[in-house]
Amino acid sequence: QQAPTVAPAVPAVASPGPLALLPELPAQAGDAGEAREQTCSQGQTLVEAVAATRETVVTLRSKDTVGAGVVVDETGLVLTNFHVIAGEIRDPSRRVLGASTTSDNGVVRARFADGRELPAVLLVADRDQDIALLHLRPADSAERFKAVRLGRSSALAVGEGVFSVGTPLGLDHSVSQGIVAAMGRTHILRSKQTPLIQLDASINVGNSGGPLFNLRGELVGVTTATIERAQGIGFAIPVDHVFALLRA
Repeated sequence: QQAPTVAPAVPAVASPGPLALLPELPAQAGDAGEAREQTCSQGQTLVEAVAATRETVVTLRSKDTVGAGVVVDETGLVLTNFHVIAGEIRDPSRRVLGASTTSDNGVVRARFADGRELPAVLLVADRDQDIALLHLRPADSAERFKAVRLGRSSALAVGEGVFSVGTPLGLDHSVSQGIVAAMGRTHILRSKQTPLIQLDASINVGNSGGPLFNLRGELVGVTTATIERAQGIGFAIPVDHVFALLRA
């Protein structure tokens, strides 16, 4: 199913302070073949890659939706889909929301693999490109979290192995493996020109907002949608595109 629609967005306003904490993506790899050779030389298995990413993935629960997200920096910035948290936006005409208050929006609950739950407030919500950024709110504001290793979606090659982590049908932290079926698919999201990674990994309701990793355990995309009536076809927003959007 494609992402549900809500009221139209408006132009962005000044970004809140925590966005300055967004990490930089790594430098471009030489080529995808070189990256795959590096994976083989390191001897990392899928089991090891999944274990290395486990603490960075959270299950997100709002009043209407269950999905997933991934921690992208140690202060607790969490990347997910807009449609996962859309029901918590009380004023959907706003695209970028202040991080200092929760009075205008509901609080999303983020649960880690060990069962710990924390509230998270919304920083950025872009409906058309189905991206949202949350900020975890632990009791100790100085707490630091394990952050995902960032990769480059531009280094992916068709046929390359990837895996996703999410909450399909409410089953927390489920892993599915597949390959990159195609790159640069458009006319899937409301923003028709947003280029997506096509996957053959098993994607179901609840996988939304979850991370897509390469076999080195690096974040290369955010799972976003499936096509109604299709089987074995899913899509993810490339991480290069996501970070370019958030820094715009």
